[in-house]
Amino acid sequence: MDLAHGLLAREQLEILTAALADDPKRPMITCLHHGPAGPCPFSGCRLHNDADLLTSLVSRSNACAVLSGHLHAPVEHEVEHVKLLTAPSTCSQLSQAQLGESVDQEDFLASHKLDPSRYGFRMLTLAPDGQLESQLHWVSAA
Repeated sequence: MDLAHGLLAREQLEILTAALADDPKRPMITCLHHGPAGPCPFSGCRLHNDADLLTSLVSRSNACAVLSGHLHAPVEHEVEHVKLLTAPSTCSQLSQAQLGESVDQEDFLASHKLDPSRYGFRMLTLAPDGQLESQLHWVSAA
């Protein structure tokens, strides 16, 4: 398994921590490709050191959210005060097999279904006080 595609190096986490500490009153959103949230159990779909990222973020009150992609589907979770958001794909959506389903979770084609019928995107508005507004926008691929 190649973790390089879903792994933040220690140096990257240190840069993030320093940026959050640099201006602790400035609300910030962390954006990355493989996120710490998501329903997909496939090892290639997730950030493998998500606990390290979340530890860095929840300790800072100005860490508002993590926005990521990769899943081709919108997901919203929250860990303490940090929102974990994924964006839908601007190409097509994917649905992932869930844990417990009788498919090989490590076989991408067996555990994912493509839905080319719509595409979308997420727009965020971050207010100076840290309030975050998120809107999903969908377009049919008629």
